[in-house]
Amino acid sequence: MIFSLSVFRSLPGPSMAAITAAALLVPTLARADCGDDLGALMKKRMAQVTALNQITRTHGGKLEPISACPRLRALAVAEAEVVAYMTKNKDWCSLPDDLVEKMSQSRARTASVAVKACDFAVKMKKMQAQQAQQAQQAANQQPVLKLPSGPL
Repeated sequence: MIFSLSVFRSLPGPSMAAITAAALLVPTLARADCGDDLGALMKKRMAQVTALNQITRTHGGKLEPISACPRLRALAVAEAEVVAYMTKNKDWCSLPDDLVEKMSQSRARTASVAVKACDFAVKMKKMQAQQAQQAQQAANQQPVLKLPSGPL
């Protein structure tokens, strides 16, 4: 907003120098708030990335869908929060358009991978349940050998 200087001169209270100093500090304070907010959101995101990396290390460099599914979903949510914050505060925080776009693309990829991994995890659980059921049925169908009784 643009105000004429006469409006500021007629205001009681702070001097023109104080108003000018406050106007110069607002962008700096805004960037500080943005940095703190984005830092907290990115820390939450990185916690999920670290957990996924740990899952990958424990499974020989491969992402195991059953244990990774909840972490991928949490990562997708964390990235969605980052994108929402960036989109809402892009101008206030002076965020470049390409940064917001790259984070949006990352969120979309993560969400896609999460859906695929979770679908595959559901299929794996069904297959494991079927195998366990088949093993149980096979164990129940085996005849029990009767040991001879009486004198031999």
